[in-house]
Amino acid sequence: MKTSSLYSFLIIICLSITLYSCGDTCTEIGEFVRYEPVFIDQETYERDVSLEEAREVVNPGVIARYGDYLFINEYNAGIHIINNKNPEAPTIEGFLQINNNKHFAIKDGIVLANRYGDLVAVDIKNTNSAKEVSRITNVFPDEAQSTDEGIISHYIRTSEREKRSCDDNFRGTWWEDNSDIFVSTEVINSDVMTNSERAIITNQGTSVSSSAARFTIAKNTLYVLNSNLLEIFNIHDAASPVRENSVDAGWGSETLFPLNDFLFVGANSGMTIFDLQNPTSPNRLSTFQHANACDPVVANEQNAFVTLRSGNACAGFTNQLEVINIENIRNPIRTATFNLRNPRGLTLMGNHLIVCDGEDGVVIFNIENEDNPFIVSRFSEEHANDVLPVSATVAVVSGENGIFELDLSDIEKPSLLSVITR
Repeated sequence: MKTSSLYSFLIIICLSITLYSCGDTCTEIGEFVRYEPVFIDQETYERDVSLEEAREVVNPGVIARYGDYLFINEYNAGIHIINNKNPEAPTIEGFLQINNNKHFAIKDGIVLANRYGDLVAVDIKNTNSAKEVSRITNVFPDEAQSTDEGIISHYIRTSEREKRSCDDNFRGTWWEDNSDIFVSTEVINSDVMTNSERAIITNQGTSVSSSAARFTIAKNTLYVLNSNLLEIFNIHDAASPVRENSVDAGWGSETLFPLNDFLFVGANSGMTIFDLQNPTSPNRLSTFQHANACDPVVANEQNAFVTLRSGNACAGFTNQLEVINIENIRNPIRTATFNLRNPRGLTLMGNHLIVCDGEDGVVIFNIENEDNPFIVSRFSEEHANDVLPVSATVAVVSGENGIFELDLSDIEKPSLLSVITR
């Protein structure tokens, strides 16, 4: 079997006695990065979805809000269930183990999630007996590849440090932004929920996901980004989704954001808007092209907001927020651009736009005047990757150092409200 590895070389330091040069010889201390496959056997592959005790958050993915609960993906492993009825004291109550899970959405007490190549529906209305209720196989054919050495579950990043000459032209490529991953060393001290505590998750409504989502729900329809395809499922009965259609979403498609009758697709090179008047047959209305970069998107009736970020798998060099007027939905027009350090996830909260800016934390824009958005405040105490509103005055944020909630009741002085994990 041929195992492909991706390499990247990060120049850390070149020490010099002078400020002018490194002298006659120069060495770089760098990080040699390899992506190694993780193999599993057939028994592990077939492991049933199950509810387990709370565990530490190690590698968080997309965040979703559903009723008084937060659901946070543990990349390739499942979903953390967090009681957030009191945002000042959130409690991690359990873990929904779903092998290879990366994305999900929730409707009527049913979690719809990827499990390797399959789409599974898991009933969590009574989480004491959370169980898989249906499965559609081979939705994601690129997952769980079979080889002579076993089934490839996923890839892990390994690295070692070494010295190289400054004359070495090899520098590698940043295929993955390591700052998107944090490791928590805290062991969560939380007992498993009692039976009476477990039966409190609402069984109606639809989850709201952060801007990194590749699963979203609108008009009783589940939309899933599967590489460059938009997979479409009828979920009038969420426990029994029906595959209806597949639509070309465009090269490099990454994220989904629904708004009224429209679906916004963020991609490496632009933003595409689909009309959802016929939910199972979306009609492409327009595409706005931008510089090549990772591209989450959110929108209101007047504007779409896009962050472009360098130093990651999208291989771009742009770091900025773009404001795009969409009042003429067929002809989006850029109206403003703001340079930021390394912007990522973003969300709308009334007349304010909350943007995660990596090491610079959270940046808050006033967007009341659509022709003149401006920065009103920052929260720079924590690294920020992704963000989701919890209420009109509270937002949950994930970053390298953990997951926390911000009090935005005084928008000019955002403050730390609580820490979910660190």
